[in-house]
Amino acid sequence: MEVAVGTFAVPCTSLSGTARSTNVLPGFGSGGAAHRAQKAPVTRVALGGRSSSQLFPAFGGKLLRNHGTNWVQKTNRLQILCATVEKRSAKKDATGGAGSVSSGVRLEGIKKIFKSNVVLENVNWEVKNSQRVGLVGDNGAGKTTQLQIITGEIEADDGVVLLPKNCKVAYLTQEFEVVMSRTVREEFYSVYTEQIAVQSNLDRVEKELGEVGEDMDRIQVLLEELASLQAQAEAVDLYDIDRRIDIMMNNMGFTPDMGERLVESFSGGWQMRMSLGKILLQSPDLLLLDEPTNHLDLDTVEWLENYLKEQDIPMVVVSHDRAFLDQVCNRIVETERGVANTWNGNYTAFVNQKKSVTTAQFIAWERQQKELARQTEMINRLAGGGQSGRAAAAKKALEKLKESEDIIEKPFVAKSRSFRFPFQERSGQIVCRVNNLTHGYDDKQLFKDACLEVER
Repeated sequence: MEVAVGTFAVPCTSLSGTARSTNVLPGFGSGGAAHRAQKAPVTRVALGGRSSSQLFPAFGGKLLRNHGTNWVQKTNRLQILCATVEKRSAKKDATGGAGSVSSGVRLEGIKKIFKSNVVLENVNWEVKNSQRVGLVGDNGAGKTTQLQIITGEIEADDGVVLLPKNCKVAYLTQEFEVVMSRTVREEFYSVYTEQIAVQSNLDRVEKELGEVGEDMDRIQVLLEELASLQAQAEAVDLYDIDRRIDIMMNNMGFTPDMGERLVESFSGGWQMRMSLGKILLQSPDLLLLDEPTNHLDLDTVEWLENYLKEQDIPMVVVSHDRAFLDQVCNRIVETERGVANTWNGNYTAFVNQKKSVTTAQFIAWERQQKELARQTEMINRLAGGGQSGRAAAAKKALEKLKESEDIIEKPFVAKSRSFRFPFQERSGQIVCRVNNLTHGYDDKQLFKDACLEVER
């Protein structure tokens, strides 16, 4: 694997921790070579003078990879990728072959093998500004694998992933998580690690200035550090954080009073909004969503559909919800037997187009099979009629045709699934009745005295 910045390429051995000395980022802990990186200004501290334990009682994460100023931080299951490189296979020339992209991402010739199973054979597709791509395919087709290759969480065995320079990729995974013991506002604050570090240092210096007494030399040092920190605060827009969070909370449907409520008091749908809001606060250039409608009620799904359609960010969505794909996506990329094909339009348009193409290909394949059978029969007649020379020439021509690009492949049609249910005696009019049912986990009550009646 190589990394190219502009037109220059260097072997990216440092990403695995084998080419240069590395240090564990403060507050992140170590976890093997893939989770080690150079020191960077990422700490676990608080805004507004509160201690890190007050603001982030359960804040944690780990660094996935680092190369200079490029880093991927994983906080729980929410991932933000700050990519400023083009990733290329070591088998390709970094200055030739692959092109460049101005927005979104392009995959070229991606191959991935897990053990002896070829998951991706030759994957080629791209997404640009204002495009919302639905990535579809059977379970195990490699949809999530492609997202993880884009983020760098796993590496392709061959091929190229092209990202614009300084591209930030936001990835919302299937099992998005939040820290239940935080308030909603603290959860949104948690994405501003650099700003939080600056604020913590400001608090420290201001506190020491109030306690230093008459040590003028120390006061001078602290004042110089304070001036430097204030410049850093301006550079990272520290004093604009609250305004940004207010706007994002409003966009996500949170009222101001909700900001002080604990995350654990909200449903999974509202927690998904928090996770989505957090990655959008990073102003990503590319948005990756893996099964975003999991655990959402119908109202929240409709809200998410409308919200995503209003965004101009290029995005890739993995979902089994066909109605959701119809509402959100304007392009479909299907991965089938390791190969990806791109179709314009939403999911319904894709299904109709694929059906037409498959039908036409099947008709052409049948026609060609009949022609091949006719030629085989003619060869047999020639051979049986004493014209072995002509038969041999015709057979050679037929074999050449079968090996050429003109041969039509039989279209692949997935096996239809069928279900059989054992015969049961006809039930009564009332199939199920629930009276005064109460249930919960630990100290959290899910429902109390529920009553339900299901009729045939």
